[in-house]
Amino acid sequence: MRIVTRILLPITVGAALLAGAACGSTPRPQPTAASTPSIVATPVSNDHFGAALVQVLSDGSTSAERHALLAGVVRRQFARAEERFAAGQPDRALAAVKGALYLVRVGELRLEMLDPSAAKALAGAHDAVAQRGIEGATLAFLRLRAQSLPATDPQQARIRAHIEALEAWMKDTRQKSAVENASADARAFGELAVLEPSLEALEQARAMTDRWISASLDFNASFRPGMGRLNRDQMVEASRAFRAGAIIMAGLYLRHGDAKSATAALERTEARKITSPELFERLQTAASLNDPGAWRDLAALYSKAASEADEEELTVPPEIAEGATWGAALAAYRFAPTQLETAGPLSMLLAAYGMPEAVPLVLAPVARDNPKPEILNTVLRVVAGVMMQEDESRDYPSVQRVFAASHELLALADAVHSSTQLDPSPARLRSMMASLHVRNGALAAARPMFEQSLREEPSLVGYSSLAAVLLQTGDTAGALEAVHQGLRAPNARELPTARAEAHLLAFQAHRAQGARHEAQQDLAHALQDALDARAQARGDLGHASADRILARLAYHYGDLKAWQRAVDRMLERVNLDARVLSMTLIEATSMGLLNHDLRTVHRVLDETIAAADPQDVVYASLWVLLAERAVGDNHDDAVKRALSAIDASHGWVYHLARYGLEEIGDDALRKKAKNLVERAEAEFYIAMRKRVAGESTGDEELRNLAGGPAIDLVETHLARELTQPQTWGPPPKPLP
Repeated sequence: MRIVTRILLPITVGAALLAGAACGSTPRPQPTAASTPSIVATPVSNDHFGAALVQVLSDGSTSAERHALLAGVVRRQFARAEERFAAGQPDRALAAVKGALYLVRVGELRLEMLDPSAAKALAGAHDAVAQRGIEGATLAFLRLRAQSLPATDPQQARIRAHIEALEAWMKDTRQKSAVENASADARAFGELAVLEPSLEALEQARAMTDRWISASLDFNASFRPGMGRLNRDQMVEASRAFRAGAIIMAGLYLRHGDAKSATAALERTEARKITSPELFERLQTAASLNDPGAWRDLAALYSKAASEADEEELTVPPEIAEGATWGAALAAYRFAPTQLETAGPLSMLLAAYGMPEAVPLVLAPVARDNPKPEILNTVLRVVAGVMMQEDESRDYPSVQRVFAASHELLALADAVHSSTQLDPSPARLRSMMASLHVRNGALAAARPMFEQSLREEPSLVGYSSLAAVLLQTGDTAGALEAVHQGLRAPNARELPTARAEAHLLAFQAHRAQGARHEAQQDLAHALQDALDARAQARGDLGHASADRILARLAYHYGDLKAWQRAVDRMLERVNLDARVLSMTLIEATSMGLLNHDLRTVHRVLDETIAAADPQDVVYASLWVLLAERAVGDNHDDAVKRALSAIDASHGWVYHLARYGLEEIGDDALRKKAKNLVERAEAEFYIAMRKRVAGESTGDEELRNLAGGPAIDLVETHLARELTQPQTWGPPPKPLP
C-alpha cells in the first residue's frame, strides 16, 4: 500500500481543452483488409512509439512509407492493449484497442496490422463489450479477430458461431415498429463502422441511418389529429432521428476525417431534410476550406455528445460520438499543429486511448511557437496530469516514457522560468517525476532528479523526499543534512506538518546511528510542530494530518491511550472528506498491527468500510487480519467478508485478498506480482504469515524488506517498526 504521495497537482485542463473549442433483417458486409500489395510493418518499440505515432498523426498521406509505419504503430498499440488485459486492466486495455483502430482510416486496414498480439487484444475487447451489450462493437471485434487469425485456426469456427448467434439475436430483437427497428440497426451498424475501418461497414452504417431517418419522416407524415394514443418508444426514436440523425450520419465520415463525404452523404439522403444549417455550414467549411476552426467546432460538438452518454434518452450513441470526436480533433490538428486549441484536445484523446507519451511531443511545437507563460503553464499541467493518471494505473514504464518525451518542453520552460513564474515549474515537474520514481522503488533514478529540482527550487518537502532516499540507501549523514537544509528552506516556517514529518525522518536517521539522545530530541521537535499544526489547522484534512503525526508520536512514546485519542479525533472527521477517511483507515489499521489494539481497529474498520475505496479496504483488512492472528483472535468475520467482496476487476489487490483468505499460497502470490512494488508487498505478507506462524525466517525477511527500495509503502514502514521495536517515552509534554 502506497503512502499518500508527497506531490499532487490537481489537473482539470483536459475538460477545458475539449470543451473550450466549442463556439429488421439486414445485409451483412464482410470486413476486408484493403486488397493492396502486402507491406512490411516498420518495427516500432515502446521507446520509439511516441515519435513514430506523432509522425503518423502529422502525415495524412497514403504513401507506402506511411502505411508501413502506421502498421508498426498499430501493432505496438495492440501489443500494449494485450499487456493491459493480461495485467487485469480491461478498461485501459479496451481504450488502447480503440486507439489502435482509430489510427486506421477507412481503406487503410492491412492484414499486417493484425498480428498475434492484435488477435489476443481483440479477443479481450470482445469480451469487455459483449458483457455490456454493445452490439456493434461486439460484432466489430469478432469480425476483426477473425481476420487476425489464420483461416485454418480452430478458433475460426467458434468465432463464426458467435457472429451467427449475435446476428440471429439482433434479428430476433427487431420485431417492433419500423422506426424502432431502424433506430436499433442504425446504432449497431454505426458502432461497428467507427471501429472497423472498411468501406463496406461505413456504407452499411450510412444506409441504416438513412433508413431510420426515412422511417421517422414517414411516421411523422402519417400522424393525424385524433389518431389515438401513439407508442411512446416509437415517438422517442423518431424524435431522436430528427434531433441527431444527421449528426450521426456525418459522424460516421468524420471518424475518418472526411467532411467532404459527410456533406455528400447528407445531400443525397433524407438526412438533408433534418440537417441544421449550422452543422451543414461547418461541414462545408471543413471540407472546402480546410478550416481548423470548423474542425474544432465539430470535435467539440461530438465530444459534448459523448459526455452526455449517461442521459436516459441517448441522442448520439457514445461509440459513434467518440469516433467522430477523434477524427475531427485529428483533422483540426493536422491543419494547425502549433495551436493549443487543436493540439490540446488531441493530446487529451491520445492519453485517453492509451498513447500518453505522444502528449508532450504533440504539445512541444505549441510551446515552441508560442512561448507565453499561459501556454507553457497549460501544457505543463497537461503533462503532469497525464503522468499522474498513468501512475494511478500502476503503469510506471508509461510514466517514464511520458517524462522522457517531455525533454523539449522542460527545456523551453527552463529558458523562461527565471523571468516568469510557471505553475507547475520545471523544477516541480522534475520533483514529481522523482517522487514517482520513489513510489516505484527506483531510488537511484530519483536522487539526481531531486537534487536538480532542489538546486532550482529549494523546498522543505523536496529535501524531506531526498532525505528519505538517502536514509534508505544507508547515507544517514546525508539524510540528516538534507533534513537540516529542508528546515531552512524559505517555505518551512509555514508548514508545521511538513516540519514534523522532517523531524521524524531525522529521528529515523539518528535511530539508525544508535544516537538515542538526538533521536529523542527529534521526537520532541516533531511533537511541538504537530501541536502547532493542530492549532493552526483550518480544515478537516489539516486537522487529520496533524492527528496522524500525533498518533505516530504516541506509538513511539508507547502511549496507547494517546494513540487511541488521536484515532478518535480522526474518526470524527471521516464523513466530511474522502481523503480523511482514507488516511484514518490506513493509519489506524496499520498502526493497530503494531499496537495489537483489536478493539480500536475493529471499530475503525466498522465505521469506514462502507464508504472506503476497495483498495484501502483490502490493505486495512489484511493488517487487521494479521493483528488478529498475532494475538490468536480469529472470531471477527467482518474482515473475511470484506476480503471476499473484492473481485478480479480490482487487479493486484484481488490477489492479495485471496491470499488473506488463504485461497492461494506463497508461490502463487509471488507469481501474480508484476513489478517491484507488488513484489515487495507480496514478500511482506508472506513474511508476516511466517512470523505469525512462529517460523524463524519471517523476521529476517522483514528486515530485508525494511531496507529495500520500496520506501513509499506502508508495508516497508511496518517492517521497519516490527523489526526494531523500541519506546522513547515519556514525552516532554502531555500528548493531547
